[in-house]
Amino acid sequence: MRAFTAILRRDLRLAFRTGGSWILGAVFMAVFISLCAIALGGQMSELRHLAAPLLWLAIVFSMLLSFATIFQTDYRQGTLTQILMSGTSPLTLALAKWAAFLCLGFLPLFLVTPVVGTLLGLSRETLLATLLALGLAAPALAAYVTLAGAIFCARTGAGFLAVLLVTPFLVPLLIFGLESGQAFSTEGWGAVEIRLLAGLSLLSIAIGLPASAAALRVNLEPS
Repeated sequence: MRAFTAILRRDLRLAFRTGGSWILGAVFMAVFISLCAIALGGQMSELRHLAAPLLWLAIVFSMLLSFATIFQTDYRQGTLTQILMSGTSPLTLALAKWAAFLCLGFLPLFLVTPVVGTLLGLSRETLLATLLALGLAAPALAAYVTLAGAIFCARTGAGFLAVLLVTPFLVPLLIFGLESGQAFSTEGWGAVEIRLLAGLSLLSIAIGLPASAAALRVNLEPS
């Protein structure tokens, strides 16, 4: 637990020292939504109908673009090797990096979502449902992006490969996320889709984090 806390605090402190680079995902999200709005002709009726899917896609793409920031810098500097040589398990390292990415890669997007959703004309109920679904899916999204970062930490320019790797896992989350958002608007907390999304999120964590630890172990083994 002490190693987990130390790694998490270190990553958060370093992120804030970079002068706000952690907020680039929110900037990309705003640009993505703006371009989609222009492509749709700026008609509020169309934007309101597609707002929830656009928000999901913007957040997913923004998180995917940040996968290289999770492990690559520490790998190049030798920090990952030092952490593991200190006795920290790969699973603890992956868990701490996952938690840091939730704070740095997802939280700014989540905070921007109500503003963007309001500008797109989402009703209060639909916006609340979308935020709930995003909150439930966030741990799973971060787990799969962390997995991509762990697999490709030793390889630069692997963005396209990372997208190919992670996309099949993200499709069920997108489907159940959108369905649970719609179901919550009509059925409330008792919606089956919400429970399915929560279960899928837990399953994704159980798969993604141990797989990330295994990938780190392979990449850091002496050749």
